[in-house]
Amino acid sequence: MRAPLPSVVAVVIVLFAGGVGCAPTLADAERLATTGRAQDAARAFDRVAASSPTGSTTKVRALTRGAELALARGDERAARERLEAAIAPEVPGESEPALYLLARTLERTDRPRALSLYYRAAASAERHRQRRSPYPEATGRILQLSMEPGQPR
Repeated sequence: MRAPLPSVVAVVIVLFAGGVGCAPTLADAERLATTGRAQDAARAFDRVAASSPTGSTTKVRALTRGAELALARGDERAARERLEAAIAPEVPGESEPALYLLARTLERTDRPRALSLYYRAAASAERHRQRRSPYPEATGRILQLSMEPGQPR
C-alpha cells in the first residue's frame, strides 16, 4: 500500500532540512568561536560533548574548548565542571590540555591537587604527545610551585 502524499513530503522535508536539529560538529563550534560568537560557540561545544560517547576524543575536545570559553568570560565554575568531565576518563593524547587547565584553575584553592594534575598532564604529554603542549607549561608550573613556599595546611 502506498503512503499518502503528506507522509512522503514530511519525510523528504525531514531528510533535507539542512541540519535543523542536528548536533553541530567540532568544526561548526570552532567556526563560531573564531568569528566572535562565544556564547553560540559555548552552546555548540556543549551540544557536541553531549552527543559524543564518554571517553571519545571528540567529547574531550569539545569539553576542553567549552571550558576555555568559560574561562575567557570569567566563569571558573563552569570551566571546572567541563574540565572535570573532560578528564573522566582520561583519553591519552587528548586529555592533557584539560588536565593542565584544571590544574591552573585549582592552584589557589587546592594546590596539592593542582600539582598532581600538572604531573599527570606532563607525564601523559611526554608519553602521548611527544612533549608537545602542555608538557612544557606543566613542567614549568611544577618547578615554579615546588620552589614557592608551601601554604599552611
